[in-house]
Amino acid sequence: MTSKKLAELKNTLAKGQLVRIDRKSAKDDPIEGFVIGVGAEMILINSLIDFHLDGYVAILHSDVKRWKVLDGDESIAQRVLKIKGINPVPQPEIVLDSVEELLLSADREFPLISIYREAKKPDTMQVGRIDKLTEKTVSLVLLDPDATWSKPTRFNLADITRVDFDTEYNDGLWMVAGR
Repeated sequence: MTSKKLAELKNTLAKGQLVRIDRKSAKDDPIEGFVIGVGAEMILINSLIDFHLDGYVAILHSDVKRWKVLDGDESIAQRVLKIKGINPVPQPEIVLDSVEELLLSADREFPLISIYREAKKPDTMQVGRIDKLTEKTVSLVLLDPDATWSKPTRFNLADITRVDFDTEYNDGLWMVAGR
């Protein structure tokens, strides 16, 4: 993404505008929500799903294909949020300057993180906690969909296209599995 386009996207943060972001790695899975943080490498979005805000999605600048402000008649969601009085939640203490810093800060602030490697494994995410982080890899102690912990699994940081945290799905798994 060019620096001009990035500056325009940052401007939606100041205006509290709802956006839809299309990504290169997930062509059929746009992200809707409010941009609440922009770092050197990552963008943080307060995610909108089914007329409510559902946690945070962090994506790479380089993965943004295009984005669009959703306002007025273009977005029923914008109108529903306004009626409900729902506003974006301010950025938590998350560092957006690199995937490594994002993972560390999200793991420190929230009980579970979800990583996506959409270019390699579309429609797949892994949920867990960081066991070990190096310059090139992250090992997660994974939590499967039935809330059972597994042994650490290593992933290449370069393959990560998206990181989610503080979502209803993650919170539900955490309630059942705990530590």
